[in-house]
Amino acid sequence: MPQSNLGNDTAVCQGQSVTLDGGNQGDNHQWSTGETTQSITVNTSGIYWLIVTNSFGCKAIDSIGVTVNPPPFIFLGSDTTICTSSQLILDAGSGFAAYQWQDGSANETFTLDGSIGVGVYPVSVNVTDINGCINSDTITSNCRSLHRHHVAARINLFSLSQSCKECCHYSFPEMIREITLLDLTGKMIMHHEYNSEMNNISLSTKAFNEGIYMLQIAGDKSTQMIKLVIQN
Repeated sequence: MPQSNLGNDTAVCQGQSVTLDGGNQGDNHQWSTGETTQSITVNTSGIYWLIVTNSFGCKAIDSIGVTVNPPPFIFLGSDTTICTSSQLILDAGSGFAAYQWQDGSANETFTLDGSIGVGVYPVSVNVTDINGCINSDTITSNCRSLHRHHVAARINLFSLSQSCKECCHYSFPEMIREITLLDLTGKMIMHHEYNSEMNNISLSTKAFNEGIYMLQIAGDKSTQMIKLVIQN
C-alpha cells in the first residue's frame, strides 16, 4: 500500500515557490495540476492533491493547501526637495514586523536633516510583515540652500508683508532669477527659476492653502524675503 504525505499546509511570499514531493519513487503520480512527476513546483495559492498508484493498483491520496502572500505595501512618497534649514521625516507605516533603513536604523520613521548639506540624497527602507514577506521603497531628496545666490543687500525677514487673494504681483529692483515659497517650518512648497530678463512676477495662490508663508525672491545681487498671507 503506497503512503502519501504532502505535509502540513504552507505559505510563501509572492515571487517564491514551493516544491511538493509525493514520495513513493517508482509508483505512478497524478497531481491535480495534471502533472505526473514525483514532485511539482507551485507558486500560486490553492489546494493541491496527489493520487499515488503502485504496481498492484493500490492507491493513496493526500492534499495540501498553499498560500502565496502578497508583499507588504510601502510608499515613502514622491521625490522631494528640502532646504538645508529644514528636516524631512519619512514614515514607512505602522504594523510591520521589522524595518531597515539605508543607514541600518530600524525605526518606523527616518529623519533626513537638511544640515547634512547641499546634495541629492536617496533614502530607502526594507519592511518585513508578519508573514516574513519583504518589500522596499526609495525616495530621493534634493537638499538645497535657502540662499543660492550671493546676497549683496539683505532685507530682514518679514520686513515686507503682503496679503494675497488668488494672485499676488511683485516688482523687484533687479532681474528676478528664482522664487521660493516656504511654509513657517521652512518646508519648500514651490520653487521656480527664471531665465528671461524680467523684474515683475505674478504668483497665483489658488493652489495653496490659506495661511502664512515666506516668499523668497532672489536676483543677481540681492534677495528679498516677504511675509505672505494667503487668503483665498
